Amino acid sequence: MDQTQGEPQKPAQAQEPIHSVDVSVTDIASKDIVAIADLFSTMKTALVTMSSAFDRLGGQTEKMVSLSLDIKLQDQACFQLLVSIVK
Repeated sequence: MDQTQGEPQKPAQAQEPIHSVDVSVTDIASKDIVAIADLFSTMKTALVTMSSAFDRLGGQTEKMVSLSLDIKLQDQACFQLLVSIVK
């Protein structure tokens, strides 16, 4: 109970409704700032995509080098086997 008024006190949530305000970026920032922010966002997305692609290409290059060495070794082994058979 509120001792000054003699009435029960309302919970804080029920005292006054909160009004929402719809505000967009263009209401606060100029069109140039919004355009620059969009450009940075697009550039960041492109950078992440390109980084991922280059990482995959690097991994594939390493695998191809490894496979080419294995193939070369196998080729030499087969050639030596053929030479020993022919002799």
